[in-house]
This record gives sequence, C-alpha cells and structure tokens, in this order.
Amino acid sequence: MGLDDIKKKVTGALSDEDRTDAHLDKGADAINKRTGGKHADRVSKAREFLDSKLGDERTGDAGDDETARRADDRETDAGRQGVTPPGRPPADPHR
Repeated sequence: MGLDDIKKKVTGALSDEDRTDAHLDKGADAINKRTGGKHADRVSKAREFLDSKLGDERTGDAGDDETARRADDRETDAGRQGVTPPGRPPADPHR
C-alpha cells in the first residue's frame, strides 16, 4: 500500500460526518467519564471545534454564503466572550 492509498483512506474516513461525529462523541464521553464531568464545558467546546474541522461540515457543501455566515457567527460569538478572533488585533481597552 502506497502513500496515495493511505491518503485516500484517511481523507475518506475524515470526510464522513457520521463517522467523525461518532468518534468525537466517544472521545468526549471517555474524557468526561475519566474526569467525572469536571471539565464537561471545555470538552464540549473542544469537541465542537474538532467537529467543525472534520467531516462534511468543513467542506462548505452548504455553499460559500453559508460558510461565510458560519465564520461571521464564530467571530461574533468570540467577541461576546471577550476573545479576539484569529487574525484580528486585540481591541484597544481604552476606547
């Protein structure tokens, strides 16, 4: 099996939304069980972040407008939480 064959298998596995969701859920459940749910909010955020990077959601199948809207929503949410979105300088606190 060559590198191209391995790449095709990995790409195929990572683009299957149901498959990646199942694995992410299993991983999140294992972490929550191990920590007694102490960090469930952080585990949930990490799981959602990874889900946005894997599976069909990351391919932009919904169209460019939908993909842009999701990016805008993430930036808005980050601004509400006092977090500077990636690629933007921090806001001037003296304004």
